[in-house]
Amino acid sequence: NFRVITAGHSGYATINQVNRLVSDIIYLKPEHVVFFDGINDFLHSHNSMNWEINDTIHQNKYRKLFLKVSEGKLHFKEFFLTLPGRFYSITLFEKTLKKILGINLMPDKVERELIEELNKRVLIAERNKFNEKGIINYIQNHKILDALGTEFEFKTIHIFQPTLSYDIHQKISGFDKIDYEDYFPDVRNILDKNKKKIVSNFYYENSIKFYKAIEDKFEDLNKVSDNKYISYANIFRNQSDISKIYYDFVHYNDYFAINVISKKISSDILKTLNCS
Repeated sequence: NFRVITAGHSGYATINQVNRLVSDIIYLKPEHVVFFDGINDFLHSHNSMNWEINDTIHQNKYRKLFLKVSEGKLHFKEFFLTLPGRFYSITLFEKTLKKILGINLMPDKVERELIEELNKRVLIAERNKFNEKGIINYIQNHKILDALGTEFEFKTIHIFQPTLSYDIHQKISGFDKIDYEDYFPDVRNILDKNKKKIVSNFYYENSIKFYKAIEDKFEDLNKVSDNKYISYANIFRNQSDISKIYYDFVHYNDYFAINVISKKISSDILKTLNCS
């Protein structure tokens, strides 16, 4: 009999997993803990101009806000514009103009953050630098997870998430001539096609470097660790109906991946636990 606790969280990188394990999971005294990660570590380590900080997006925003408050630089106007709902009448008036005339006088907080975020990614992509520190941090955090397992007497299974950009690099039939910018997730069309191409090519090329490096390091870790390190980097490579797989550079969606991922996870976990 198994009791399964699902403790995963969207957007988490390995540093968040370490924190979550310590704060929420260890006291439950698990016998096995499964980690399924990779793509968020790549994204977080290539979404910041300042890699010395190398924080998650949330930590970085909190730091900026704290610094502004502590230095007395957070002005009333800025604070007013960041209020979640602003005043109801202003919001209603703005939504009416947007709906009827297509005029957006004052983008809401989410829109402004999205515009800022996407334009920042263009600047990062134009620099076109690969962050080696992302690889170091990812492997280091997995070693910490292993050490915590040893200390608190549970086994760990480390699964490296797949990404189609790596598979496409291996020349999967039909995907080697894709116009990647057409798949760039920008539902509000903030970036023009040229900027999407710059950003999407940056992620495509650098995710391949990241995935190749991690895949090699997982092989090395398997030789020295008592725990299991499994790479799913090429999970889509031998699928017969590759056309059904959803593609957006660095993510995947298991519904459109014809349950390839979930079946593989359950199979590998059962195998690791010596279950038929």
